[in-house]
Amino acid sequence: MFVSGGIDGRIILWEITNNESNKMNFEKFYEYNISHEELNKRIEDPKNHIQSLCIGSKYILAGTKSGDIYEIEIPDESEQKQVTKYTQDMVQLRMNCHDHDIPKALAFSPNSDKLFSITKNGILSVWDLKTLNRESTKYFAKETLNMIVCRSSPRIIIAFEKEVFY
Repeated sequence: MFVSGGIDGRIILWEITNNESNKMNFEKFYEYNISHEELNKRIEDPKNHIQSLCIGSKYILAGTKSGDIYEIEIPDESEQKQVTKYTQDMVQLRMNCHDHDIPKALAFSPNSDKLFSITKNGILSVWDLKTLNRESTKYFAKETLNMIVCRSSPRIIIAFEKEVFY
């Protein structure tokens, strides 16, 4: 399974399978929408532009261009095999992360009790997911390309324009 999101506020879960000739097939099996607005209005509004996604064991987190982070419930296995379902009842605004700075990447800690977020402008924050409080912040003052939180070691790797920090 993998997840994608776009400027229309849709978050799509995809199933990856192999066909007879060993080529990968991608099949959409679940769809969420973070907005009730009609498509044209969703595309115009940055609060619907999905910028980053993170998959945990029970939830998907989606960061938008406006700095909002949405929590989306992953459907259980019986629901995953049903026909694509359009739903908003499993989507909730979790927090606003960076005073409307664009979250470039989101990642869960290995035990899923913390959330790491980094913005386009290099603000790294660590959040406690139970209290939703920001525990620490580091400002790199560099344009961020991406961030990886390693599951097997206590490392965070951040890619900037001309260097990698870990």
